[in-house]
Amino acid sequence: MTQRSSGSAYRSPSTVSGGGVSTPWWRTVPRAVATPIHQMDWLLNSQRQERGGFLICEKPPDKRLLPGGTTHHKQPHHGDRYELMVRDQRNLSFPKQGPDNTSKRHRVTLVTVTYDGRLTVTDADRFRATLTQGLGKAKAYGCGLMTLVPLPTTAR
Repeated sequence: MTQRSSGSAYRSPSTVSGGGVSTPWWRTVPRAVATPIHQMDWLLNSQRQERGGFLICEKPPDKRLLPGGTTHHKQPHHGDRYELMVRDQRNLSFPKQGPDNTSKRHRVTLVTVTYDGRLTVTDADRFRATLTQGLGKAKAYGCGLMTLVPLPTTAR
């Protein structure tokens, strides 16, 4: 079952190469980006931000309430280092369009969220493309759209 979040399937990167070591199945199977930490990690991915022409802003250290560290699975956790919030998670499941698609095998399952936060445009051309074409893989289902609001001139 492939679930998508904010327009993209989450796939753990394969870090094992050569040496006859096999990668565990859970490293290569698409899976839901189910928790806010994973959903933030999806958007905070440095390659995704670079391709999108933006950078999520960091909070100043004196404004952070949660420390960073690691999760119980020994994965890095950013605490509240970034000016980013995940809200409005929705689990959607609906049949694929077609005359005979009534079985559960022919269903689309998505996990969608809304991100609120601050970003800095790092590459105007790439960001323009991201803004007009969307972000992620589930754009056909209305995911990956961005709404921008300019900050007041007094904001830092």
